[in-house]
Amino acid sequence: MAILNRSRLGGVRLYEVDADPDGSLAAPKGSFALDSVNGVAYVNTNGSTAWMALGAGGGGYVYGVSARHIGSWYPGSISNGPLAGSGNYSNWLCASKLIVPNTTTLSGLAINVTSAGGAGVYCYLALYRATSNTDLTPNERVAATGQILCDVTGIRGKEDFSVALTPGVYWRAVVWPESQTSLPTTTWVPVWAALPILGLGAAGLVTDPYCCWSKTWVTGPPPDPFPSSPDMYYGAFPSVYAKFSA
Repeated sequence: MAILNRSRLGGVRLYEVDADPDGSLAAPKGSFALDSVNGVAYVNTNGSTAWMALGAGGGGYVYGVSARHIGSWYPGSISNGPLAGSGNYSNWLCASKLIVPNTTTLSGLAINVTSAGGAGVYCYLALYRATSNTDLTPNERVAATGQILCDVTGIRGKEDFSVALTPGVYWRAVVWPESQTSLPTTTWVPVWAALPILGLGAAGLVTDPYCCWSKTWVTGPPPDPFPSSPDMYYGAFPSVYAKFSA
């Protein structure tokens, strides 16, 4: 990693770098590093050499997939939960974004169940590619799970994918179909941490950040392609984890 340019912003620093600065660049907490080679922004988190990559909105201080995320469950956001699931969320297909800045391979999708649902309660998970970099509507389904039982706690999902992902915007989807009740409590992202990748409503950033796509979906797994005319959604949403093998 090399520093290409630097400047001072009050008590913090702004760097232009050519690679991930994590572990090698010491800076004041809150400083920014912009990787102009790979198109990734980073913020310093500890006043030393710890840096977290940032991405383009929609679900917390969101960051793009990088090499250090390989082999571990990656929320793609700050997962400030859990918030309780309930019958109100049955039949609700919710898709939150995933930024992929570099070519990688998806190996898993999961949710984090913190309080078990009723016996036999299940969800489906899927990953969709955005239509384009200018039309962020979910379109092609690139990965999907079968039924994921949510009647026990812990990470629940599927880990045997091998799906090549090219750089771009993707959407991680979850749905509890069939009007199920006794849904589990899972890790969610709260509204105040949801950055507005899809824009702002009238109430502004704190309470009205459009961060997800949603659609009523009653029967079966999420379809391919994503249902037409989805709604832009603002508010807390379930965190879907991804795992990468390369």
